[in-house]
Amino acid sequence: MLSLHNYHDTYGTFPAAYSTNEEGKPLLSWRVAILPFLGEQALYEEFHHDEPWDSEHNMTLLAKMPRVFKAPGSKADAGMTTYLGVGGEQGVLGAPANPKEPDGANGTMFGDITDGTSNTIAIVEANDTAAVAWTKPEEWGPRCQSSFQGTCGTAYRRLQCRIRRRQCSANFKELEPRNAEAIVPAR
Repeated sequence: MLSLHNYHDTYGTFPAAYSTNEEGKPLLSWRVAILPFLGEQALYEEFHHDEPWDSEHNMTLLAKMPRVFKAPGSKADAGMTTYLGVGGEQGVLGAPANPKEPDGANGTMFGDITDGTSNTIAIVEANDTAAVAWTKPEEWGPRCQSSFQGTCGTAYRRLQCRIRRRQCSANFKELEPRNAEAIVPAR
């Protein structure tokens, strides 16, 4: 979460869920955008930022996933992460505000988080079946078609915008989209 704050301090917004090209086509995940703030500048510079995540060159970097993107206890395949940015219309790590402006500050600003940073989830830790390629421009949103099932049986983990990690326990095993909208009130 600290890397997201440092990104915001540098660019004035959180990273968007993904970078885009001039046509607005999604290219790389927010995880790639924060690499310099994780001490991974050299890896960041290896990417072809004008190519999609699954281009021939960028696919070779999938195996170089930083350990910070591997959840403790996760048995997901190499290059796969269970840390998903909360996107959608209300998400902190949502679609770029102006997808055809690839170099612009396109993410959510602190001022957009009207419920307060300690009440707003930025990242969720999903179970291994929901893992995605760490460079893939894919987000998790409260209106996703499938349920979100946490890593801990009747619990799931989340990272809030205010640097804090919490585990949520509830009387449900799956977080249904209708329930998720209540806990993702960023914008």
